[in-house]
Amino acid sequence: MMFVAATLAFAPSANAQWNGFARDAQHSADSPVASQSLNRVIWSTPVNLDPQTAGGELLAHYGSPLITAANTVIVPVKTGASGGFRVDARSGIDGTLIWTLPTDFVRPPSTELPVFGPVLTSQPRLYFPGIGGTVYFRDSPDAACSGSGNCRKQLAFFGMKNYKKRKKKYNAGVLISTPLTSDSAGDIYFGFIVTKPSGALRDAHHKQLTSGIARIDSGGQGTWIAVTAAAEDQTMTGVALNCAPALSPDLTTLYVAVSNGSAGYLVALNGTTLAPIARVRLKDPDSGNDATLPSASSASPTVGPDSDVYFGVLENPCCAENHDRGWLLHFNATLSQPKTPGAFGWDTTA
Repeated sequence: MMFVAATLAFAPSANAQWNGFARDAQHSADSPVASQSLNRVIWSTPVNLDPQTAGGELLAHYGSPLITAANTVIVPVKTGASGGFRVDARSGIDGTLIWTLPTDFVRPPSTELPVFGPVLTSQPRLYFPGIGGTVYFRDSPDAACSGSGNCRKQLAFFGMKNYKKRKKKYNAGVLISTPLTSDSAGDIYFGFIVTKPSGALRDAHHKQLTSGIARIDSGGQGTWIAVTAAAEDQTMTGVALNCAPALSPDLTTLYVAVSNGSAGYLVALNGTTLAPIARVRLKDPDSGNDATLPSASSASPTVGPDSDVYFGVLENPCCAENHDRGWLLHFNATLSQPKTPGAFGWDTTA
């Protein structure tokens, strides 16, 4: 429940940032900066101020720390027993607190603590989840600030005018359910769930909101698609919990998993419009059954440099055939060709 750090000498370039979950939009986890020898702790800071255990186990997923090109480390922190979050910015050199910002983000329902996942863009700009399906952002994340009203602004993919008009209804009915992902152009992507669908929850084009995938471009304009439309299956109920969307290397295709609560699809969407491109039903490669997409998982797609796509699922039936390890499924870029799977994967990312 602690983040520990060694000093990182990042070059002054946006390419040197650790932007979010698994670093980049492909989730490659490939750092441009070599790590130093891990022979001592330089500094540490808690990521959970009130950890809760169940049967002696800490059932929690934590958001990835972020690192700017100027070596500011931004840490998502859980502040309460069952929720409550903030982001802290610390010097990568010695851990000195530079600034801290609260968020009113409400965690989606889950038996395990889901991910609160902020993201950096190349500007750099920091985005982090807020209440009601909104996101907060602040520019100049390396600079000190005082007072949340002066340091953060709020956006809604369905329009801030709509949000301000029916704030209580959006706050009660819309939840961000995945880490945020950013691309090199400064656009962000995430999954959201609508827990109380109603005619009052509409986007800027007066379309009723249902659970889906959202995109906010660098100018603040929002786009979204329902999971039922993304998968072309009316039984789908949401993006797989904690599944951070991933992008192809050329940023033209967005990949994310959608679920009916137990099984589902890996879908490919247009990276700009979110229009459906392809889908594949996620199967256990041994039994041929639908693979399981558990809410306790944090598996997210990884896109390789050759544009192949990887995604982790739990075996079905569980848990004898592969000893509760799951499968790391492997597809070509168009999801039309399954390739050799790996033997691990249900709660990991390639």
